Amino acid sequence: MEFDLNSLAEAIKPGRVVDCFGIPKAAELGRFLTGRLSELDFTEPAPSLVREDDRELRAKILSLTSSEAKRLGIPKQSLHDLREKSKSSRSFKLYAGTRAKLAVAQG
Repeated sequence: MEFDLNSLAEAIKPGRVVDCFGIPKAAELGRFLTGRLSELDFTEPAPSLVREDDRELRAKILSLTSSEAKRLGIPKQSLHDLREKSKSSRSFKLYAGTRAKLAVAQG
């Protein structure tokens, strides 16, 4: 089996398979491409796909008024950014301090 190392290096860039599965899986891919491994298995270890945001949190962020955010200590720009992220269906992360402030508002 012949392959081009340059095309392999191009295929394995940051944000692709290596970031998701790690170095051991990259080594396994290399052994598969060189013919030393007959079967390739990307199911183990399974990638962790845990979301930090949920629908209730998104709803709370979208319903939060500027005066409530100010009372909680959340700056206007942070509130704006949180609202923009909450409108999107993509996952987003919150700083621990902001998460704690929103928990106080929910509780």
